[in-house]
Amino acid sequence: MAEYDRLEECCKNGTNNQFVWRSLNNLGKEFERYLNTRQKWLLNRAKDITVFSDFPIGIGVMSDSEVPLQCYRSISYQPLTPLTRRLQQETLKKRQYYLGESCKIAIAECIPNDENNKYIYQAGECLLNLLKTMQAHAKSLEISHKHISDIPTMLKFINDNADADILYISAHGYYNRSKNMAGIMVGNQFWMASEGIQTSPVVILSSCHTAPRGFGCITIADMFLRCGALAVLGTFIPVNAQSNLLLMLRLFTYVVEAQHKNKQYKTLSDAWSGIVATNAIHELMAMSEKFKIWMHAFGKNGKRRIMDFQLERCVGRLRPTHIYSDTITIIKEMLLEEGMQGKFDNILSQNDYFPESVFYQMLGSPENIFLYNEIFDEYIQKNK
Repeated sequence: MAEYDRLEECCKNGTNNQFVWRSLNNLGKEFERYLNTRQKWLLNRAKDITVFSDFPIGIGVMSDSEVPLQCYRSISYQPLTPLTRRLQQETLKKRQYYLGESCKIAIAECIPNDENNKYIYQAGECLLNLLKTMQAHAKSLEISHKHISDIPTMLKFINDNADADILYISAHGYYNRSKNMAGIMVGNQFWMASEGIQTSPVVILSSCHTAPRGFGCITIADMFLRCGALAVLGTFIPVNAQSNLLLMLRLFTYVVEAQHKNKQYKTLSDAWSGIVATNAIHELMAMSEKFKIWMHAFGKNGKRRIMDFQLERCVGRLRPTHIYSDTITIIKEMLLEEGMQGKFDNILSQNDYFPESVFYQMLGSPENIFLYNEIFDEYIQKNK
């Protein structure tokens, strides 16, 4: 945990990408030291992994891969702190929840609309507007949104939206290391969701370091699990607002697509694993505005390069365990075709990219949140 704690602390204060990747590789090697041959065999073949630990094993790079484990395995975490609470929760039957028929999203916007928070606030407004656009094409998608500046308003909003399937909270995270607590700021107040609220089955914390694990602190993500959430998405470190916007948009897109009977992802766990596994191209683009502009422009074949990459070139060619190198190989092929070999090598040939998506953690039982399920769907149709 000491090395992982150093990684979290360095990411809080700003660090270089080479250090991050060295740390992820070292963590993977350290984790493998505790596994025997049979355990490694099981880990490599398991479709879903539930981790009963405060240590996020999914960020480690295993010896047979070049990317963290959670890039190619669906992982959910059951934190052990405090152990007595975990034992209590394990005695309860896990509920199953279905989002494939309808979905209500309650969005609590806690970011102030001022000059200091302009770009973060705009990212939240962009997500809201895009969700409203989706709503026009998905009549079973309902959105409740409110700007919140104090804790009483937050509690009332949660209570008024007790029927929401997803509670989405956009706020500044606050990690108080000296008090061993990580929560969010609601207005000028620190909040840990510790009031015994009755929350939605899914809670998404769109905030910085809402679930740090290196120091073993109690987090708001843990508290939402205690309040009854089935699945909580939190972050280990400070996250970029624009990168977070893209990840959240992709997640909600899969929820809406499932309502249109898209069977790509059956559970929330599958969907999040898929998002992390295919985020390499977006993380590469995040490192260079020029590369991002080039990817979104039209290539010589008359297609937008990003669409050409996602819909055609990468199909069947991206190995989950080598997602970055395979992505880079395809991008270099595209550059070669246009006579631009060597362009963007500062990104493509030096591993100078930050794997931000692996620093998110899905806690609880996301495998019990179904986006699409034939049995549920058949039952609903028969009883309409």
